[in-house]
Amino acid sequence: MAQVAIEHDLLVVCDETYEYFMYGEQRHVTLATFPGMWERTLTSYTFTKAYAMSGWRLGCIVGPKQLLEPLRKVHEHTASFVSPFVQAAGIAALDGPQNHIEGWRLSCETLRSVVAARLNSVPGLDCAVPQGATFVFPRYSANYTSAELGTKAPALDDNQESPALICSAQGVDRAHLRHPERTTKCSSVPP
Repeated sequence: MAQVAIEHDLLVVCDETYEYFMYGEQRHVTLATFPGMWERTLTSYTFTKAYAMSGWRLGCIVGPKQLLEPLRKVHEHTASFVSPFVQAAGIAALDGPQNHIEGWRLSCETLRSVVAARLNSVPGLDCAVPQGATFVFPRYSANYTSAELGTKAPALDDNQESPALICSAQGVDRAHLRHPERTTKCSSVPP
């Protein structure tokens, strides 16, 4: 990526929201640290994931002064004020203990492995195990209806059927879990 940016004289904006959520032997490296990249990179950091502050809209952009100055002018006239309690929470998050991050990272690493394994156990689904972040992106290649696919999901344990959510294109009236006592609604999706 750095090579392409340099060869084509591109500016780069990096979103580092998931910098702490790398798994296995993967290690996070900020693109701005590569040779020739600092002067062309704006790096965005947020408190959303590592400090459980989603929705608080607190973060920062790091980069060279010549890129930050025009950004500051735009921000000054387009963004609203960050309330004092959110600013105080951000300072407390940075100044406070950081040991919770590794625990969350380990929990997410375990969860991504379990979710990918369960998805991969369903015939017709293929899901790569993510190397970072908190998302999985399964690929569906079988020719099942959504109701049939719901019956293919593995049980959570040997004594329980799978709680697969089924939501038909006809809408909410047919959305249900295989366990009626745990019925869940979902919004209508047009065919």
